[in-house]
Amino acid sequence: MSSMATDGDLGKPVIAKLNSSNYQLWKLKMKVLLMRDGLWDL
Repeated sequence: MSSMATDGDLGKPVIAKLNSSNYQLWKLKMKVLLMRDGLWDL
């Protein structure tokens, strides 16, 4: 099971909006999400 929070009924992952203080965490979450969906190597 994924440790990413989801948006209730929609099942979409909740990732904080990118800002000047959260780049490293945002980058990691986006990479994991894209890899999970098979989109990282496009």
